[in-house]
Parts: sequence; C-alpha cells; structure tokens
Amino acid sequence: MDSTTQIQNHGGKKKGSFGFLAILIVIAIILAATNPSKEDFTEYVVDHINVSSSSNNAFAAGMTNLIGKPILSAMTARDNYTLFSVFTINDGMHPVKVIGMFNDVYFNIEN
Repeated sequence: MDSTTQIQNHGGKKKGSFGFLAILIVIAIILAATNPSKEDFTEYVVDHINVSSSSNNAFAAGMTNLIGKPILSAMTARDNYTLFSVFTINDGMHPVKVIGMFNDVYFNIEN
C-alpha cells in the first residue's frame, strides 16, 4: 500500500467520525430542548391517572386536576441533568424515581 492510499483511507475514517459526532450533537440538542420540567411531569401523571381511571366522570377528572396536581407537585423533586431529568415522588414510605426525556417519555427506575 502506498502513502496516497493510506492518506485516502485515513480521510474516510475522519469523515465517518464527523458524521457520528454530528448525529450525537443533534440528539443532545433534541434531548436538551425536550427535557421535561416538573410541571410537565406533574401534568403527565395527572393525565395518566385520568385516562386509566375507570370513570369518565368530568367532575372526578376536575377534582384530580384541582387537588392532585398541587399534592403531586409538593411530593415531587426534580434533578435536572440538562439532557434528561430524574423525578422522585416521595410519599413518605416508598419513593419512586422516574427518568424523563423527550417531553412525554418516562421510565421508572427501581430503587
């Protein structure tokens, strides 16, 4: 293999690395832009409770929003890691940790 072939092969590796780095940067920007706030998480949980409850009663849904949101917000702590957040719901007995990203994607973490 002559020196010209080695230079061309080496240049191809840099181009591939740049493409991979560009993709990682785009993903990081999207993650940072869609990192959910504490309000986003609280609304997600309350909406999930309303959808999964067996009654389609508008009064019950309104009460969940009126009473549930402030209580859930008071019990929830957010650790912001810029690309994602970790939410801890502490009811005094069994804290629950959840990772949040992309505004509405949440994963439960086992303690």
